[in-house]
Amino acid sequence: MQLKGKGIIKSPEVEAAFLATDRKHFCPKEMERFAYDDRPIRHGRFHMSAPHIYASSLEILDLREGDKFLCVGSGSGYFCTLVGNIIGPTGINHGIEIFGDVVDFANEKCLSYEFTYDITATTNDDASQDNKSSSSNNSSNDAYEGKKSRQAPSDGARKILAHIARQHPNVPQYLTGNCFELRPQHNIRYDRIYVAAGAPNSMCEALGEFLEIGGCLVGPFGDTLLKVTRRSPTSFSREIKGHVSFAPLLTHLEGKGKEEEAPQAV
Repeated sequence: MQLKGKGIIKSPEVEAAFLATDRKHFCPKEMERFAYDDRPIRHGRFHMSAPHIYASSLEILDLREGDKFLCVGSGSGYFCTLVGNIIGPTGINHGIEIFGDVVDFANEKCLSYEFTYDITATTNDDASQDNKSSSSNNSSNDAYEGKKSRQAPSDGARKILAHIARQHPNVPQYLTGNCFELRPQHNIRYDRIYVAAGAPNSMCEALGEFLEIGGCLVGPFGDTLLKVTRRSPTSFSREIKGHVSFAPLLTHLEGKGKEEEAPQAV
């Protein structure tokens, strides 16, 4: 497991989420051959970040079962499904996306997705053999935990996978709309927010208004990956978590004619 071996995946919760969620299911058919590469996927309006970006962001978000989560620029539904496998059926999992056809794609993929990871099919012997083969084949489908890997999960991840298999799935809810038009007074507050496209620095505290006290948002603002935590009703702290390059969030004007009316609440 390269992401785990490189120290990008640290927690059993994130490890289990990746093992439980097949990235290929959320790819446009034309891009399925790249599903298990640690690279971004772009096809028309469909953008997916590289798995290492999602893994890093999940670790920074530090999600817990039952959290209320919002994804801004929710795209194909892959990231929200990863999140759903952490926050479980008691959590709230919302996504907002400007393009109606992308929302339709995400809804179809999430509703048709099934947990199929076979916990009993993996042994330490398999993991040892996989480590040998991966060193000579860098394009292996086991490049990251985005499919049913032959490598053994950690004991902690194995327990979480068994828990995921027993419970009802967390099915994300998506809305077509413009994140620039959301108003805090019309929305619930979230424990965690992820911004999936490049946002202007001015949006940090604007999106922070949707957080519960103690909640945080993670996303690319300018050329930095920021974690913004709401400390009180009027104060926020910022931590730089890395330097990144993302496609920008689209405004209502830029997406005009391609999206439905923005919702009043998420």
